[in-house]
Amino acid sequence: MALLLTPAHKQNTTRWSGGTTTQLCIYPYSATYSGRDFIFRISTATIESEESVFTKLPGYNRILMVLKGNLTLTHAGQHNKSMQPFDTDSFKGEWNTASKGKAVDLNVMVSDKVSAVISILKQPASLVSLNQTDDFIAGYIREGGVTLQSSDAATPPLQKYDFFLWEKDGLPPPSLLLAKDSILILIRINLKP
Repeated sequence: MALLLTPAHKQNTTRWSGGTTTQLCIYPYSATYSGRDFIFRISTATIESEESVFTKLPGYNRILMVLKGNLTLTHAGQHNKSMQPFDTDSFKGEWNTASKGKAVDLNVMVSDKVSAVISILKQPASLVSLNQTDDFIAGYIREGGVTLQSSDAATPPLQKYDFFLWEKDGLPPPSLLLAKDSILILIRINLKP
């Protein structure tokens, strides 16, 4: 599967001890979060409790980006980080991690066999070319709209909260056309040699 599109209305939301979580994708596609057999998982979460404790995920690394609200993460014996919208923090899944504050965040969980980088694209009405060397490129539309264009076709415009995942399989990645005032969170994932 070269391109997976997941519109907001098809995303699955479930409850966790501190609020709700919405899975945007999991890879391999047959993996489950509860089975801990995934290589990577991307999700959003709404933290409804003022204080919460994160589930431990040994063997995984995490990147968390605040999308709305303010959050302070405390990694016992490691470091603390106060975060505002679009700030990120990277940490190991086996750390004892707690949070203070109510927020909405984006979570990228990757096995030790994978590296991931998050960036934000805010360019108004521009065409963005993606790196052909990445193994996976994911995008979460936070504001506005994005159209994915290949050499022979274009997707219908993706809207706020829609998600896409491109997997390298011999085809070049699509180019991205961002509508004016759009915010796209881009996640680049690479399998380690």
